[in-house]
Amino acid sequence: MFHQIFSRPCTIQRHQTGPLAELRLAWLEHCVQRGLSQSTLRRIALHLFRACRLLDLTSESQMTCAQIQEEADRWIHRSHPHRNLKHARDARRLFVQDVTNWLNFVGLLQPPLRVVETVLASKGRDAGYGRRTLQGYSSALRVFLRYTEMRGFSPQDVADRIMAPQIWKDESLPAAPSWDDVQRLLTQVDQDHPTAIRDRALILLLAVYGLRSCEVRQLQLEHLDWDRGMIAIQRSKLGPRQEFPLVPTVGEAIIRYLREVRPRVAWREVFLSFHPPYHPLSSSAVYKIVGPRLKALGLELRRHGPHTLRHACATHLLTQGCSLKEIGDYLGHRHPDSTRIYAKVNMALLREVANLELGGVL
Repeated sequence: MFHQIFSRPCTIQRHQTGPLAELRLAWLEHCVQRGLSQSTLRRIALHLFRACRLLDLTSESQMTCAQIQEEADRWIHRSHPHRNLKHARDARRLFVQDVTNWLNFVGLLQPPLRVVETVLASKGRDAGYGRRTLQGYSSALRVFLRYTEMRGFSPQDVADRIMAPQIWKDESLPAAPSWDDVQRLLTQVDQDHPTAIRDRALILLLAVYGLRSCEVRQLQLEHLDWDRGMIAIQRSKLGPRQEFPLVPTVGEAIIRYLREVRPRVAWREVFLSFHPPYHPLSSSAVYKIVGPRLKALGLELRRHGPHTLRHACATHLLTQGCSLKEIGDYLGHRHPDSTRIYAKVNMALLREVANLELGGVL
C-alpha cells in the first residue's frame, strides 16, 4: 500500500517500519475501498505517521478527542508555524479528522465518537437501514451535534468526524417491475369494488404516462379534455403543462371512476378519499394503493412505491425503440442526466456495444 502512495524509497521504508504500521495500513486500505483520491490517501498516511510519534501511540493506547486536539494545537504552533491563519485552521482540522477517524476504526479511541459510530452501525445491522437512509441519518446527526457543540453541550469536532456511507451517482439500476408484471398488477384491480375502480384508474395513469405520485394527486377535472381526447399534465419539475392523447383504456377507467364511485363534492382534484371528510389523496395514500399490490405479486424489488411504475414505463418505452431524448420528454425530465440511467437496462444496446470490434481503434 505504501508503494502505491509514495514514490521515494526512504519515505516508503520509514512508513513501513514506523509504529503501528499494520493498523495504519488497515485504515488506508479501508479508505481505498471508499474511493478516496491519491492525494487524500497521501495526506492521511502522513497524518497517521505523525500522530503515532506525537501521541506516542501503542496497540494498548486509549486516546480521547481532547488529547488529539491538544496535540494538534502543539503541532500547528511548533517550529514551523503557518503564516496563513486559514491554512493553519484547515491543517489542524484535517489532522484531527484523519487521526480521530483512524483511532476510532482500530478501536483506540474513547467515546463519544465510538458511541455514535456504534449507534450508526446498529441502525444498519439491526434496524435494517439502507445505505442511503444511513447517509441521511448521519447528516441529520451531524447538524444536531454541531448545534450541541455550539451551545457547549458536547465535545468539539465530533460532528465533522461522523462518516456517512459513500453513495455513488447512478450506482444502482432503476427498481422497476417488467411490463408483464404491470399487466398482472392491473389484473389485480380489474374488479367492481369502488376502491378497485378508483385504484385501477390511478395505476393506469402511473404506468401508461409515467406520472409522479404528486402529478397524479394534482390532476384536476379540467385537465381532462374529453372533446379533444387529451389529458394535460402539470409536471412538478417543469413550468408549462404537457398534453398527451388520452389512451382509450385509461380514459374508460377514469370515466367509470368519475361516474360510478367518485364522491360528489366541490374538490377539483380527480382522485379523492372515499370517507368523509373527503379530500384529495395524500402521498402516503398513493403508496398504500400501489405498494401492497406490488408486494402481493412476489416481485424482488428494492422499492414498491408508485415511482417504480414510472421506471417501468420508461423501461418499456426503451424496449419499444424510443430514444433516451424521447423518453426524457415523455416523462417530463428537465435534464438528460435524469434519463441516462435507463441506458443501463437496455440489454440489446449493451450487447451491441460489447460486440463492437475495437481493434482498429486501439
